[in-house]
Amino acid sequence: MKIKTYTYKTFRNCEIYADVYPAQNSSGLAPTIIWIHGGGLIFGSRKRINPEQSNRYLKIGCNVVSIDYRLAPETKLQSIIEDIKDACKWVRTIGPKLFNGDKDSGVPYQQSVEMAKKLDSVGVENKLIIVPDAGHVFDEEMQSPIIANAFDDVLLFLEKHLKIDRHET
Repeated sequence: MKIKTYTYKTFRNCEIYADVYPAQNSSGLAPTIIWIHGGGLIFGSRKRINPEQSNRYLKIGCNVVSIDYRLAPETKLQSIIEDIKDACKWVRTIGPKLFNGDKDSGVPYQQSVEMAKKLDSVGVENKLIIVPDAGHVFDEEMQSPIIANAFDDVLLFLEKHLKIDRHET
């Protein structure tokens, strides 16, 4: 798999990067998942994406974009949110030209209760996936049946809404 790194934003001489994992077996536009690393906003990197996790998305024909953002405490929360919004905007506007991202397919990928409530309130179907007793880096335990099932739920949701059959790829 060939990963391409792009600068999606520059802030005061600080380049902020996104790694793009192009969809497998995709011709033309492909849905895109934006992966935002954990780390409590104080550490972490776009490079920490679990290969087992990204491979599951790539195999069903989705692009994966793993982003960095400026970290606290040097950067305040509002600026971190701006970085994430700018990354989303970059994927939707520039992505289709660079890596066949589908700017018309909005796939809810936020797994917080507040986001699920907000999506519900505006009539957007979503699936909140909760992994009981999981730590902050639960996706590093892909061998666990509970974790694997959670990601299978994500894939089923994507298949339903993107009309993808992962068994054909």
